[in-house]
Amino acid sequence: MRGFKIACLSAALCALITSGAAHAKDPAEHLYKPDPAYPPQPAMFVLRDQDSTIYMFGSAHKIEKHMKWRTPLFNEALAKSDTLWLESTYTNMLDPSLRREQALSSFDTGTSLSRRLTPEQREKMEKLMAESGLQWTDLDRMKPWLAADALSAEFYGAKMQNNHKETDKTQKYKRRKITGGVEYILETSALGIPRKAIEPIRDHYLLFSNLPDADQMDYLTYTVDRLLEETAEKSDHKIDSLQKAWLNGDLPTQDELANGDMRRKMPGLYSAMMPERNIRITDAIIRELNGSGDDFIVIGSAHFAGPDSVLRMLIERGYTPERVYDTNEPETSFSNKSFYPPLYGEGKIMPKAVTMSLLPSKTNRVDEVVVRLTTPVAYHFCGRVSPMLHMIIPEQDSMTIYTGPYYITQYPKEKQDDCGSPTKTSTLDIPLALDQLVGDKPRILQFWAAGRMDSFKVSLVDNTLTFEPMGPNLYFKPVTKHQLTLDLASLGQ
Repeated sequence: MRGFKIACLSAALCALITSGAAHAKDPAEHLYKPDPAYPPQPAMFVLRDQDSTIYMFGSAHKIEKHMKWRTPLFNEALAKSDTLWLESTYTNMLDPSLRREQALSSFDTGTSLSRRLTPEQREKMEKLMAESGLQWTDLDRMKPWLAADALSAEFYGAKMQNNHKETDKTQKYKRRKITGGVEYILETSALGIPRKAIEPIRDHYLLFSNLPDADQMDYLTYTVDRLLEETAEKSDHKIDSLQKAWLNGDLPTQDELANGDMRRKMPGLYSAMMPERNIRITDAIIRELNGSGDDFIVIGSAHFAGPDSVLRMLIERGYTPERVYDTNEPETSFSNKSFYPPLYGEGKIMPKAVTMSLLPSKTNRVDEVVVRLTTPVAYHFCGRVSPMLHMIIPEQDSMTIYTGPYYITQYPKEKQDDCGSPTKTSTLDIPLALDQLVGDKPRILQFWAAGRMDSFKVSLVDNTLTFEPMGPNLYFKPVTKHQLTLDLASLGQ
């Protein structure tokens, strides 16, 4: 391979590893800093066994057109690879069923956001909202993580809109010609090799929505504090520093700039974003290495940096990644091409009837039960069936659950490998807290769907939770054909 050299990891160093010791020296530490003997270039690694070669490249998800990052080594390794692995492919990211699920999971129909803030937090939020042109009606039903992202987007949108009028140099942002990052460039380049996602796309989409509430609130309060202290000068300096670190392959600097605050101030979010994902990525890399052939993996450069890096995990599991360099200077590479979305088919179906059952909590909680609503699906296709839409309205002595249609999504030919076995039902599991269902006297649980309503009297006697129909059930039908019961004494065992 022309102009190609390898910086090898010594086998002796691997023998010094103390796996699992939090205080132990990072066995991948020497792979993080670039070798000054080579031209500056983004970090790239290789992993080999007898019949497999895996190239790993640390990407930037957004770049500027003038950036010189693409080397002949990168092109040669990509050309000889059988599969290109990305964190997620655009075909997967454009799946309307996942986008809908993410959207539905991003809002809270229970307690409003404004009521969950302390007076000090609320005051800061309102100051930032005023600067960004937002009102509580825009944010109040969002989950905290989405409110944080919405605040950031509107804050920077307002700043950019008025940037040309700004006379204070510390508040005037640089003009940048931002384009799609490495992944976008590769996906729009007609490479002629299969592209696959290295992580489950659904986990990717729902990562923030699935965070515990306390971790989401940490993210929101951190975002508000950061934006209130923001200056264009400070923001531009950080972006410039990150870009320089990426172009130089300086992983420690990238880790500190990208992950340092998150690791220190938002440990829950950091755990979900880096260590937990890096474990899944490492598992996928090892799985491919155990096969045969050549693979090219492109993931965010931050996954190769820091105390929980993919490189460290590989070494601690007995593998030997090597950092590779090109002796040639990198060149610019960007894409102005549009990504043409794959053709997904969609349909919206209103169930003719729904079967109800009462189940223990999925997480084995003793203070929660699950109401499962199921309707049969008589379609045979390669795709996905969503749960029924629903909304919960709690009241003083009753609770009303509104249900709507479910969606079927037919996959395009690019996703035919994801078909799996045929789906026979649309199933919706609704977790309900016991203190919402039962009190000093029986409460009423009402189910509505397209003008039809069935009601149940909910009672708790001798550790038995009972849903007793208050009339003939015409639409929401108990699976037992009579009342539903659940023995609470067995919960948590």
